[in-house]
Amino acid sequence: MALIVDFDKKMGDLLLSQKGDTVLIDICQANCICAFIHNYIDEDGSTIHQLHNFLADKTHIKNLLEDKFSCDLFYGTIEQISLNLYYPNAAYVLEYFTKKGYNVNCYYKKNDTN
Repeated sequence: MALIVDFDKKMGDLLLSQKGDTVLIDICQANCICAFIHNYIDEDGSTIHQLHNFLADKTHIKNLLEDKFSCDLFYGTIEQISLNLYYPNAAYVLEYFTKKGYNVNCYYKKNDTN
């Protein structure tokens, strides 16, 4: 099945440090638990949505937490995570990050489209 991301339904974001640069990653609603999207402007002035990673389902999260894949979702250091608990799948994202030992700034805002 193809991954379908709703870029207008942003569940939150995270700041990721990679090789001295800080990158803002949006946590978007999708036809999975969530998709992690990096948005940037290319040379033509067009907005590019680059898929950074995703959480497929509860089994995927369980396997990641049990280190069955011996990898992490992100290459770099997560500096900050914000999550809008308005979205039902945000609870699974929150569970993943807190069990990985991250502090998550939670808020509740209906129809968050930042």
